[in-house]
Amino acid sequence: MAEPPSPPADLRLEASELRQCQALSHFAWGLLAQFEEKEAASARADKHLREALALSPRSLFAAEALVYPMLMRRDFDGIADALRPALLAAPGCEHLVLLAANALEAGEKPNEAVRCLEDGLRAGKWRSGRLVRALFVLLWDQGQKEPAEKLLRRAGRKRSLRHTFDYQYAAAYHASAMGKRRKTQQSLDNRQVRYREAAAEHARRAAYAATQNDDSEEIGLVADLLIEAGEWGEARALLDRLADQYDDPDLWLLKARVMARNGATAQLVAYLDGLVADYLSPESFPEAADILINADQPEAAMRIFRHYLAGDPDSVTARLQLAWIHHGLQQPKLALDVLRPVEDLQAHGLLLTAYLHRELGDSALALQAVERAKTRAREEQQTGFLTVDLYQFCALLQEAVGNVPAAIEAARQALALSPQSAECANFLGYLLADHNQDLPEAEKLIRAALAEENGSAAYLDSLAWVLYRQGSTSMALVTMQRALRAGGDSDPVVLDHAADICTAQGLHGLARVYWIEALAADPPDRDVILRKLQATGTVDDDAWDHYFSTVGR
Repeated sequence: MAEPPSPPADLRLEASELRQCQALSHFAWGLLAQFEEKEAASARADKHLREALALSPRSLFAAEALVYPMLMRRDFDGIADALRPALLAAPGCEHLVLLAANALEAGEKPNEAVRCLEDGLRAGKWRSGRLVRALFVLLWDQGQKEPAEKLLRRAGRKRSLRHTFDYQYAAAYHASAMGKRRKTQQSLDNRQVRYREAAAEHARRAAYAATQNDDSEEIGLVADLLIEAGEWGEARALLDRLADQYDDPDLWLLKARVMARNGATAQLVAYLDGLVADYLSPESFPEAADILINADQPEAAMRIFRHYLAGDPDSVTARLQLAWIHHGLQQPKLALDVLRPVEDLQAHGLLLTAYLHRELGDSALALQAVERAKTRAREEQQTGFLTVDLYQFCALLQEAVGNVPAAIEAARQALALSPQSAECANFLGYLLADHNQDLPEAEKLIRAALAEENGSAAYLDSLAWVLYRQGSTSMALVTMQRALRAGGDSDPVVLDHAADICTAQGLHGLARVYWIEALAADPPDRDVILRKLQATGTVDDDAWDHYFSTVGR
């Protein structure tokens, strides 16, 4: 039988080329088996991919394909074992070392992860900045400060590493952390300033060295360090150059925040409009809208949710977000119109409708909504929903509809949630005083609030009011003068109280002055004050002089 003809010389494979072909073949068969998603196929895929990595131990694609299923099932020990033969065949291979070290760290074996990175650095003759950075961050986060700083000093002496993104990032990370550690130590203020300056300088150098080959998360971290150092312009330059090179919504939104901070409003709106239209998923819409709202662009923020609702009109989340924006713009009717199609609002949605009805002046409807919200929250076991603010809101609504006992009970529930709160004590004390209920208790509560915040104009007004209610008008007047000097002279309610107390003391001219000032401050009970004012005489010059001396003008 004749020998088969030899292939032409230019088609003959060297041994290394043959190994590469075999590796590619195993890699292809392994990927194909992974796509089958069957148990037998999974075992076959694992076998082929191990063969591929054995034949080509430096192959990033083979390594990542091999460990991916183990990563999904959180088999971190399996990842380290699978990579061990390749690490022995290719010691110091950067991506193999990082994959193995990350698996060991995720598997709660930080000491083994440190040894893996140290071995990789030595085997690679200290040429990998990524391994230096990974080892530094791991040591630092594990509390091994001295080894981490020693590593950083050694890396900084190597010319091949000194100007890399990885070294500069690690140095910025270290300086920033040291600046924060010393923040509370008064004697080390100068050192703290130097650390912050060093963090800014290293972050700038890292930004200059950054390329799109670096991970998007790392680019974001450098931008964060620049922002922390107040280097907003440098952060903008970095993100303008690289953010859009990545498929990373977090990085895009960070760029948008920096644009907003730099006052580039027109560019910000156009940038986010483009992201929302073509790239961002709905999960990122609330953050994008928040950026626009903080940049005083509520209309652009509303466009985001209108865009969402155009494609999904049944989205309750989008309707709630849009309604909250209308609420912030004091557009309660528009907000309620947005929510009207929703048949079954959850607790927070019902609470929003309560705010909206109150804003429209309908306390009864607001109270119905807030009671439904409380019931819904209890049904859903949302214990965090029943807050101090919620109970105080209920108290205001109950008072508005004339149910004073229920208002007092709600205020007591607020105080029970936060018994050390001066604000809660004053809220209940003032409510009791305003309705002539349990006046000794009211005075005790208000004095407790003042013990915490002695100079509060609001609390001094409450004390003056409860003293007035108890007939101690002289003490009430002295206390009210303190409240006015503390800043209460701009509050129409405080001025109305001051006028009532002056009337009780026979100071009718001064009372009239206070009512005139209260009317100028747009009081909630304008008609009541007008009637009281019409019942008094004229204002003489002594009354005005007394007023100005009281408020310190």
